[in-house]
Amino acid sequence: MEETSIVEAPDCLCLDAEFANGIEMIELSVFDFSGAEIYSRRFKPATLTRWDTSIHGITPDDVSTAPRFSESLGEIQPLFDRCSHILGFAVAENDIPKLAREGVKGLRKKEILELRDWFWLVYGRSHDLDYSFHISLEKCCTELGLELDPELEHSASYDTANTLKCFHILYNMFAASEGFAPGAPFADVKARFDELFAVAKDEYDRLNSAGFCSIIRRGDEYVFKVNKNRPKERKDTVATIEVASRKEAAIHFSRLFTGSLHSESFTFTRLTARKLAEFQSYTNSYDKEEQDLSSALLKLARKWT
Repeated sequence: MEETSIVEAPDCLCLDAEFANGIEMIELSVFDFSGAEIYSRRFKPATLTRWDTSIHGITPDDVSTAPRFSESLGEIQPLFDRCSHILGFAVAENDIPKLAREGVKGLRKKEILELRDWFWLVYGRSHDLDYSFHISLEKCCTELGLELDPELEHSASYDTANTLKCFHILYNMFAASEGFAPGAPFADVKARFDELFAVAKDEYDRLNSAGFCSIIRRGDEYVFKVNKNRPKERKDTVATIEVASRKEAAIHFSRLFTGSLHSESFTFTRLTARKLAEFQSYTNSYDKEEQDLSSALLKLARKWT
């Protein structure tokens, strides 16, 4: 696909960061919206002395003489103070919280441009790509016709450059598909994108939240399970219900049947007629805030178990 430039681009930084064991900053690259790299540096982790190098390839020896991230804040913070937008592959979920933890201020006040969101709405949905499972920066690049160098992938500079290239392509695809004239104000195009993405993502979240809960008899115990699709009826199936939020239901029945919090599937030993009736009559509804809370609680439950 042919890449075209964006007219009236915002004061935007595009970034990618690499982390030691997903925790401590080890490399940061920042580009301006024109495609020029304005910052690139590796850092020595403050606490870790060993880490998994399989993704980014950065070893402890590579950063043995590098500064700590905290020692470089004086040159990094002004970059973010001057920008109004931050672009990354999934920057709000990954990079921004970690940059904030490393001491960078004011990030939550910035307008966020998520390449994953733009790729899914503009291209991915129409090509049967799932938002949660089928999208990566590599997938974005290959689907949009960008050739990748395997030896350079996962270096912060290379990934940042490709993130920016993909965004330019997707922005122009979207603007054209929505009938915007060349050079239309960036804010107008982004506002239209945000409007359409919010509707599409809500529909996606509702669909992926819904599913089925089952109680299965296993000897002297019972097993509670959730499934996205209706499970096949089995001889040992006690009951199955349909719910709008599988995660919310899992938390509710985890507490009802065991008195404590478990993950989506768990075993319990006693099923009274009253509790079975409550299970069979149970319904819930989808609410984004409740869904986010349920996801966080179940994540904690998985760690505990």
